[in-house]
Amino acid sequence: MTEHSFAFALALFVLSTAVVILQTWNRASCGLGCSYLFQLWMLYAAGACLHALPWSELPNSDTVFTGFLVSAYGTAAFGAGWCFGPALRRNFQPQGIHSSPNVALWYVSCGMISFFVLQPLLKGVPSINSVAIAAGQLMLAGLCLGAFLAYKRNGWRSICRWLAPALVLPLVTVLKQGFLGYGVIALSAVTLFCATFVRPRWIVVAALLIGGYCGLSVFVAYMQTRNEIRAAVWTGADLRTRLSGVSLALSRVKPFDFFDQNDLLIFDGRMDQSYLAGLAVDRLSSTGEYVHGETLTVAAVALIPRIFWPGKPFTGGSGNLVSRFTGLTFSSGTSVGIGPVMELYANYGIVCVLTGFFVLGLLLSYIDHHAAVCLQGGDSHRFVLWFLVGISFLQASGSFVEVISTGGASIVAAQLVNALLSARTRIGVVKTQPDAQRVQIA
Repeated sequence: MTEHSFAFALALFVLSTAVVILQTWNRASCGLGCSYLFQLWMLYAAGACLHALPWSELPNSDTVFTGFLVSAYGTAAFGAGWCFGPALRRNFQPQGIHSSPNVALWYVSCGMISFFVLQPLLKGVPSINSVAIAAGQLMLAGLCLGAFLAYKRNGWRSICRWLAPALVLPLVTVLKQGFLGYGVIALSAVTLFCATFVRPRWIVVAALLIGGYCGLSVFVAYMQTRNEIRAAVWTGADLRTRLSGVSLALSRVKPFDFFDQNDLLIFDGRMDQSYLAGLAVDRLSSTGEYVHGETLTVAAVALIPRIFWPGKPFTGGSGNLVSRFTGLTFSSGTSVGIGPVMELYANYGIVCVLTGFFVLGLLLSYIDHHAAVCLQGGDSHRFVLWFLVGISFLQASGSFVEVISTGGASIVAAQLVNALLSARTRIGVVKTQPDAQRVQIA
């Protein structure tokens, strides 16, 4: 890949991101499109940019740039789909259910109960465990709802008590699951949601840039102690042992150095999906062994709950797809997601990448708009429903099986919790505040 081709791919990324950001700031939005693009930047563009540094000594740059170019085409298609999303909209009115910080706290509480209690208890129970996992995302929906209502009442300073819990989500997922990425994705969803309404915007942009750089610094330190942390978590060690691993990682945190080859190598070795996508593109284009819709069919079948089809042969996750399409083998315990770029390309090539990302942008734009309209109209129940479905799309390193199955489980989880809260409201347990109805984004 030539220098001009890299510049073209980077320009596509930048232009597509600018379009989505401008659309997000100029219409009712919950920031879901920006959250998805954040993941694409971290997984595909950031690594390629490190390879393009004049002093970089990172290997396999040609393969990385190949994957980066294909991902750039996909990102451009996503941006186009996001722009055409309004064409799907019809007159949509929220039901006017009152929203209040009290209701937001109930959603956070339900999410915490699901995450810390129900998920461990229901682990291995077909379908029901999937709903419990999806219900854990109610924490994010509740934090976003609470932050929005607090900001509308008292300005940006009042949202700190809602953002503070989100800041510790990466720590929680590391201590409970041994994975940093899940917490980072959750944190980015909450912060980019708040970025849609917090003013002035220059403060938002500055905070996001500083936060992103700090995240890079923490990530490098985490990767240096990841094996020790996971060994403690996965063997059921007590909290003190797990915290000691985290403390060791924090003691190694230093500013990310773009001139340090070791820092570049650590980031590139785990976060550069462009390399894997490039390997798949090179291999499939030379062999012609496309799967012609196989993984997309499996994703559609994922809508059928396993509780109704106990012998369903398909499971969630990327399985051995990455090894199958790239020819690489990975050590036991290593989690490698296929990502939409590789999965779409493996089905029908670049045409499938363009079509698939366009549809992704279209659907996420539609979902994002409906969630925002419900939020502005004070309809907290339907906001949570749409928002949870939108969050299920924020899996830029996973497979479409995961997206579809999580989306279906999110609908069930939101409906169940909304029914519970409606019942409690009727008997006076959850109090609402009429003055909180139909708040508007400035």
